[in-house]
Amino acid sequence: MKINILTLVPEIFESFLQSDHVLKAKDICLVNVIDLKEKASGSFRHLDEKIYGGGRGMLVRCDLVLPQLKQFNGLKIALVPGVEPLKQSDLRRYLNEEEITLVCGHYEGLDQRIIDHCDEELSIGDYILSGGELASMVFIDALLRFLVVNEDCLNNESFEKEILECRQYTKPSEYEGEKVPEILMSGNHEAIRRWRKKDALRQTLKKRASLLENYELDNQERIFIKELEAEGD
Repeated sequence: MKINILTLVPEIFESFLQSDHVLKAKDICLVNVIDLKEKASGSFRHLDEKIYGGGRGMLVRCDLVLPQLKQFNGLKIALVPGVEPLKQSDLRRYLNEEEITLVCGHYEGLDQRIIDHCDEELSIGDYILSGGELASMVFIDALLRFLVVNEDCLNNESFEKEILECRQYTKPSEYEGEKVPEILMSGNHEAIRRWRKKDALRQTLKKRASLLENYELDNQERIFIKELEAEGD
């Protein structure tokens, strides 16, 4: 897989490209950052302009981006606000792509003609960033985890099964009077499995109950839900 990033501020990616999992994945995924400033023509390097019809802010020019975009194959994605935010369940389909090109807007965003030449629009949440660079790093970080993390670990993570993960602990078993649940140190694998399954439901009900609306409970989970409701959790 190859991921291209078209950006006006490539320096933002310097430390990201040296992060552990990006380096681990370099043999199976190349991340290529393209500095759009270097591609601009003219002594003043026109990168963005005022909006036709008025309005605050500046838009990245289409005649700067589109010639570069045409040089790449595969899926082309504009990082913009306004579309349905990216979910964990969306990520797996991108793993089949041989090449992905991400176009980062800046400040007010991209000329609409750039967006029109992309295959998809992508948002990481219902808020506005100063540019698409942080969103592109979030997308790449989440995607690369599928390539470098053990599949068994991924299957048990929050959102992978539409519910949150159970609480987790490590040493010390007690700190300032706060103890790890004894069942997790019991060595009883079936009891631990049940505790984790029930606690995942507890955390979901407590923090993100809306996730359960589209989650199909099995018989054991239905029993756990009733127990949690009776307990007042």
